[in-house]
Amino acid sequence: MHARFLVSIVALVSTACTGPAATPAVDAASIRDSVAAGMRRYATALRNNDPAGVAALWTDDAVYMDAGTPTVVGRVALDSLVQGIFATNRLTEVTENTDEILVSQDMAVQRGTYLETLQPQSGAAVTLRGRYLFVWRRQADGSWKIARGMGTPAP
Repeated sequence: MHARFLVSIVALVSTACTGPAATPAVDAASIRDSVAAGMRRYATALRNNDPAGVAALWTDDAVYMDAGTPTVVGRVALDSLVQGIFATNRLTEVTENTDEILVSQDMAVQRGTYLETLQPQSGAAVTLRGRYLFVWRRQADGSWKIARGMGTPAP
């Protein structure tokens, strides 16, 4: 009985001393490049007034928050928001500037500024300047999509 107890203690101590499994190295430069490429596709879809192209870059569980509006939760709600904007407006200018991209294994946080000129079907164009924060998540196919987003007017 003592031998079995001793073997159990040795096994327990050995397991405790091995530590956690090593996590694979993060290729931060590659992730930043992928996120930057995704943002270029996003800006191009906006410039082209392409609601399907904009919505395609968001995950199915997307959440978007903007100043003065209710939080948009889920891809269906996001599709509806984007369709509604493009049904009554046209973007004539879109400029995006990335200030920072923080990366981890399957997530990246992008922070930056934007300038957009929105032309309603009737009335004067409106120029919007603001800041954004996007959380990108790696998809099963290796692509990156926006899982969470937030925009706010620039001070």
